[in-house]
Amino acid sequence: MQVTIPDDLARGLGAEEKKVLTEIAVALYKTRRLSLAKAARMLRVHRNTFQRILAERGEVLNYTREELDEDVRSAQDLVARTSRS
Repeated sequence: MQVTIPDDLARGLGAEEKKVLTEIAVALYKTRRLSLAKAARMLRVHRNTFQRILAERGEVLNYTREELDEDVRSAQDLVARTSRS
């Protein structure tokens, strides 16, 4: 999908295309409409770069307890597999 923002409107916002896209990506991420990975992809940046953009704005990550538990289990599984090798 391609979204077109008229140049005069973009100029009125005082922003270039990348800045407007960043505002949209951050807003969609904050409302949980986009995941971190998808928001980063929208901006064509690495996830770490998008995390830095969020941090610079004082935004927190959308990270649930369930996601934390899943990440801990994944890390434990990886450690177990590498220690057997």
